[in-house]
Amino acid sequence: MDIFLQQVVSGLATGGIYASLALALVMIYQATDVVNFAQGEMAMFSTYLAWSMLNAGLPYWVAFIATLVLAFVGGLLIERVVIRPVENAPVLAVVIVCIGLLVILNSVAGWIYSYIQKPFPSPFPGKPITCGRPRRTRRRAGCAACAWAGCSPSAGAWPRWWAPWPA
Repeated sequence: MDIFLQQVVSGLATGGIYASLALALVMIYQATDVVNFAQGEMAMFSTYLAWSMLNAGLPYWVAFIATLVLAFVGGLLIERVVIRPVENAPVLAVVIVCIGLLVILNSVAGWIYSYIQKPFPSPFPGKPITCGRPRRTRRRAGCAACAWAGCSPSAGAWPRWWAPWPA
């Protein structure tokens, strides 16, 4: 039973991360009517920027805020320069542009940072939380809490603002 509870908590943490990614895809599609296949690569590139800032010696939360600002500006530029010109083009043209953006971002990140996975520090301590026999890491609990805190308000709010049907 202890292992079962540990697996449930671990699954909820991982599911929360997947849910936040799925929610991001749906929100972008609802807002722009574009399925952005490069969204994951944009997140990966932003993570590499944060990793670079952390390796340069910036504190975790300063690098976090700076990455949010850079990701926002980068996303704005990509939307205005790459996506907006083909907005009224046939759907296939928009799909090809998004796939091309995916390939470009992936290749540039591989060129700059190499294709080897790099360790990324966690803002949560590695000390386990003991509640009965199952041990849960604070990192897992922190990831789950952040993912669910980000998804819960968004999941309840976005249909009222962006859905084509009345809520």
